[in-house]
Amino acid sequence: MEALLSRSPLIVSDHPMFSVHLRDGYNCLTFKASDPDSLVGALARLRSDALTYRRLSDDAPRFLQETEVPLTLYRLIELFLSGEPDSTSTILRYRVSGPHFRTYTASARFQPTPQAKLVRKVSSTLGSMDDRLLGLTRARS
Repeated sequence: MEALLSRSPLIVSDHPMFSVHLRDGYNCLTFKASDPDSLVGALARLRSDALTYRRLSDDAPRFLQETEVPLTLYRLIELFLSGEPDSTSTILRYRVSGPHFRTYTASARFQPTPQAKLVRKVSSTLGSMDDRLLGLTRARS
């Protein structure tokens, strides 16, 4: 988030965790994990390609807006402990598998990778578990 706020282009590894929201050349540059030469190559590309640097920098605020979760940890805990009827729906709306994150993945410019599809499937399963756990917690209260 800090890099995006300062309009610094992102360079991330090709770890599947990042593939859900980040795509090489669109909103970041990627390098092969555990490959120092690949990282050097991404840094060199960013340094030598002014157009890519500028585009990634200029698009940073838009990307931040598409992916930022306006729910802080403090607010999440506060909502969870409040027991208010709408608190559960607010919490669930901002989970990784929730609708808030679908604004970016539904973008016409984004084609999900197989890893991203797997991460989404796992997130969806975990989200279902979250729903059941929240229901159990509310029932005990």
